[in-house]
Formats: sequence, C-alpha cells, structure tokens
Amino acid sequence: MSGWVLLVFSCAPSAQAGREKNLVQGKVSPDIRVSVRMAALDYLGHLYVVDQRNRVIHFTPDKKEAAVYANTRSGQITGIDVSNPFQILVFYDDFNSATLLDNMLVPILEINFESVSTDVSACGVSNDGHFWVFDPVRQRLVKTSRDGRILAETSNLADVGMAGCQVSTIREKGNVVVLCDPSRGFYFFDNLGQYQSHFPASDILSFTFDGRFVTYFTPTGLKRYSLAFKERTLLGYPIELNHPSLKYLFFDQKMFYAIYAEGIVLRQADSKQM
Repeated sequence: MSGWVLLVFSCAPSAQAGREKNLVQGKVSPDIRVSVRMAALDYLGHLYVVDQRNRVIHFTPDKKEAAVYANTRSGQITGIDVSNPFQILVFYDDFNSATLLDNMLVPILEINFESVSTDVSACGVSNDGHFWVFDPVRQRLVKTSRDGRILAETSNLADVGMAGCQVSTIREKGNVVVLCDPSRGFYFFDNLGQYQSHFPASDILSFTFDGRFVTYFTPTGLKRYSLAFKERTLLGYPIELNHPSLKYLFFDQKMFYAIYAEGIVLRQADSKQM
C-alpha cells in the first residue's frame, strides 16, 4: 500500500447521528428513496439509477429527479456510461445494442453492434463521440463509428496477458481508455487503442474514472489508483461496508454516495492527504 488518506466529514450533527444509528442497526434512511439495480455517477455530481423496473432515473446534485427514461423493447439494461454527462450510453447485452441519450434522457441514437461482433460484453462512449466495445469472442477492443464502421481495433489481447478476460465496463477520459474485469483489475489503453498497462485488483463492485485516478469500491474498502504515480491509496469512508443491501460506493472529492438497494445516502466530505 503506497499511502493513506484521512477524510474529515461535515454534515448536520442531529441528522447525521440519526442516520448513522439506523445504519448500525441495519436500517437505511435514504436521502433519495428509489429501488436500485444499477447506478452511475458523472463528474458533475449527477446520479443515474437503473431501478427494478428497468428505468433510468436522473437525479441532480440537489437530490431532485430531473428525468426518467423507460424502454420496454430492448430488454434488460446491463450497463450505463455517464462519462459524458450530455451523452448517456445505455447498453443492452442481450440485444447487442445500445441507446444514446441526452442529459434529459431523450434518445439521440440507437446503435446495433452486430456489424462489429455477434457478442459485445461492454461498451463506452469515446472522447470524440464514437464508441468503444469489447469483443470477448475475438478478445479485441474495437472502436466503432455511430453508423457501425470499425475505426480501430487491437490485435488479440491474449498477446498482452488478457486471455480469458471478462471485461464488463469500458470508460474513456483524458485520452485514456480503461477496461475493467471485476476479478482481474484494470487495463489501460491510449485513445488509439494501444495497450499501456495493467493494475491488478479483485472483487470490484464499482468504480469511477476521471482520466487521472481510478476510484474503486471492493468489499475491503474504497481505494484510489493514480495513473501518473502508479500508486494505490486507501480512502477513509463514513459508511458501514458490511451492510447487506449496499451495492455501490462512489466518491467525487466533495461527497460520498452510498448506493443501497432501497435508496441513496449522501455524505459530505473534506479530504486532506496525509
């Protein structure tokens, strides 16, 4: 472990005490009450929740519901990329397709990846408005245009030690593309699809990527990996990790977002590097 971070938390004392007591007793008192199946956080502090009814719900930083997207035609949502808060990508693994939405969750584009592969396990929006997809059959990272043309692709990634990888998530930020295999860690590429490095990790439940840091959540805590310094840091957190309904834990420098099956708990935080 390369270092430790001490986080000092500030919130209303009475409200904080009541919520913490409930969490210790196994109860959740959400700031936002919603049935959560999946969740994602953009860099502006907006939350996007996929609920048990397969709807995408957009919550603003002041906890208000801004928009809802529902699609009963495309099957179960299996991924959501909010790296670009103005182009939300919703992925449907079963149908090998995705829908691009604006920030009010209005559909912009329907994408089918059949021309790229018969099976795509993950996809994400590229910085230039195209798409990255992972083809698990050929073990390749592929960049495709909005009309389905292949713009770039890697050779078989077994050549760089990724044989058998189960890539579930792709994100691009700051001209860095990161692929996540929850059991094997993070694989980094440049924006041309050239392999750069691997950071091993396991039991990854969720992560965010800002181009400089991967902040990721596992059953053993909230951690951050610096691409520049190749170092991992353990972050403190005001959340009981063993709560049975805790699904995700996000941190964006100002706020912790604890995502439970029955809703979302917010915690303000000030951080100081030790």
